[in-house]
This record gives sequence, C-alpha cells and structure tokens, in this order.
Amino acid sequence: MKQHIISPEASQDLEEIIDYFTNRNIDAGERFIDEFNKKCRSEC
Repeated sequence: MKQHIISPEASQDLEEIIDYFTNRNIDAGERFIDEFNKKCRSEC
C-alpha cells in the first residue's frame, strides 16, 4: 500500500480550509473532509 505524506505547509492549508468551511457551513466542511479522505484513499 502506498503511503502519502502531507507536508506541514499543506497540513496548515488544510486546517485553514476546514476552518473556513466550518465557520460558514458545517455541512460543507464535513463534505470537504469526507471527499478529501476518499480521494486520499483512492490514490493509493
């Protein structure tokens, strides 16, 4: 199984994106997280 490593900079960007969504629309934030996780799993 392939392993992906998220750089500290990318991790910070993801946190900011998640904060943006959750402050405006919690459902959109949850969908973003779900889709991101699906994409990471499917790229393995």
